[in-house]
Amino acid sequence: MYKADFAMYTGAMRERDSKPRSALLAPPRESLPSRHHEWLARAKCDRMPFEVSAPIYAEAQDFPIDPTNIHIHHPIEVGIVLAGEQWRFYEGGSYRAVPGDVWLVSVLEPHGWEAARDRSEIVVLHFLPELLGNEMIGDYPWLALFAAPASQRPCVLTEEAREQVVAIGRELWTEIRGRPYAWSTMLRADLLRLLAILNRHWERPRNGAASEGVRSGNLARIMPALTALQQEPARRITLAEAAGLCSLGWRQFERVFSQTMGVGFQRFCLRGRLAYAERLLVGTDLAVEIVASESGFADLSHLHRYFVKHYGCTPGAFRSRARKG
Repeated sequence: MYKADFAMYTGAMRERDSKPRSALLAPPRESLPSRHHEWLARAKCDRMPFEVSAPIYAEAQDFPIDPTNIHIHHPIEVGIVLAGEQWRFYEGGSYRAVPGDVWLVSVLEPHGWEAARDRSEIVVLHFLPELLGNEMIGDYPWLALFAAPASQRPCVLTEEAREQVVAIGRELWTEIRGRPYAWSTMLRADLLRLLAILNRHWERPRNGAASEGVRSGNLARIMPALTALQQEPARRITLAEAAGLCSLGWRQFERVFSQTMGVGFQRFCLRGRLAYAERLLVGTDLAVEIVASESGFADLSHLHRYFVKHYGCTPGAFRSRARKG
């Protein structure tokens, strides 16, 4: 897909998806074309928002219209639109987010956005899974909301819920901007309130969806493997090794991991290596061949192939766009 084709496609997509996500009984399920990662070709990338050892990082942003932006990062992300509009992109689709809409992004999940109006206000929380640990949202583990496919995660569908979400977003805005005593504790409490509101009216995925298998305590069972991947993102940790770290058989580990994280272990590891390569490309001047080696790819051709698949451009082109942005 060339630039002209991309512009024609995004224009048609936006005209077709003219209603906000919340105005529908279910969010748009529009699939992008077979080469749907091409929308990332003009994306820019920010650096890792914080070191993976930090418990929570928050932003309250008020900014003008911006180019399409793409991220892959370890922290989970939760965001609220408070003013303006954004196009939210995920693997396989997109939707138009308006004030009161929420997005949920799991660990190492590709996602992106583009401002749809002159200015927009959002609050964004990034946190590691251990921040919420074994918390339950009603009778459901909180992580199940993120393990569901992106198109089937909970969203705001009623005006009452929208008002509640905006109110929480404004509280978060005040806490983030002012950072008074115990502000991070308030962020955690507001985050749980937000997830509870989303879960209250969620039509949960059925028919064998991974999120149906999420159980309280699953996160703790796979945490040794997650910790190893965070500490050594470039190392190719095998399924057997990861299972051994968690004292589980490899079949049981693969099942529990997929249910908890919403993606298989090998795919999760690949995303982790891509995220690390992304950081090296943006944050260092290492040759692309060295980036491939340092991020655990067999050679440059492997990094090139997976980068084009996930980002719609070569590693070198990605670095150039990121630095121009």
